Amino acid sequence: MLEPLDLPVDSFTIVLLAQGEHATSLPPAEVERLETEHIRAMLRSKAEGRLRAIGAVQGNVETEPGRRLLSIGFWNATTDELRAIMAEDSAIASGLYSAQVARFVCSPGSVRFE
Repeated sequence: MLEPLDLPVDSFTIVLLAQGEHATSLPPAEVERLETEHIRAMLRSKAEGRLRAIGAVQGNVETEPGRRLLSIGFWNATTDELRAIMAEDSAIASGLYSAQVARFVCSPGSVRFE
């Protein structure tokens, strides 16, 4: 059996935001309202220093059949804290989006934020 390696790493909590189960069935006015609320919440989180970076995913990457991956966000929060933040997001609660929370681990200094 191999011994585990004890290497230095940087780790970040990330959110993978994808199309939710109701993304195609919500009325357009409701989608616009939910998207606006979501963007405002992300801007507040960025201004408060909780959200380190966020960006859109280009291309047709699916998290499951028929549900495109939309964005990835890097956060200053534990996975439990971030799950609670996402649970309060009306765009996620409505099913417009779905969010998966995970830890991202990489070699030290390979990911930097400005």
